[in-house]
Amino acid sequence: MSTNPGGLSPSAKRGGLRSLRLGEVPEHRKHEVAKLGERLRLRWHDEGIIKDRRYHMRSYSKCFPANMAVECLLDRGDCDTRQQAVCIMKNLQRFDMVHHVVDEHDFKDDFLFFRFREDDGTYKPDPSPQDIIAGQRLYSRLAGTNVVQDRKYHGKVYTRSGRTGTRR
Repeated sequence: MSTNPGGLSPSAKRGGLRSLRLGEVPEHRKHEVAKLGERLRLRWHDEGIIKDRRYHMRSYSKCFPANMAVECLLDRGDCDTRQQAVCIMKNLQRFDMVHHVVDEHDFKDDFLFFRFREDDGTYKPDPSPQDIIAGQRLYSRLAGTNVVQDRKYHGKVYTRSGRTGTRR
């Protein structure tokens, strides 16, 4: 299998999953992978791939079988081989977007149930650099106003330094 040292290709920016099939995606591309994973999750919800399932008298909500995910990726033309489809899903698992329903297996082309973390409420996205910069700009604008100022609470003065609980 070929590798892609630069990470996601230009097709990733257009929403294609083909860029995830070429190997391990670098960490700095996590937000692009998250967008692609969310598009895939929504598509599979619409197509009925993600649904509540039962196995050995136990219910698993909002999940999909790994082998069905591989088939769907192949059928939609997101990849050319089963190995590439597994690579796409492993990248989503590496960035903590999907997981085995009881967190016991890495993704493989088998009858194992996986779930998007967004569907079970365990997905915690990192703030993007743009979000951090926007927050810093907002703080800078508010720093000169009475919104951000030193506060007195139970006899302690807390400064506006940005560190919670800093006393004078």
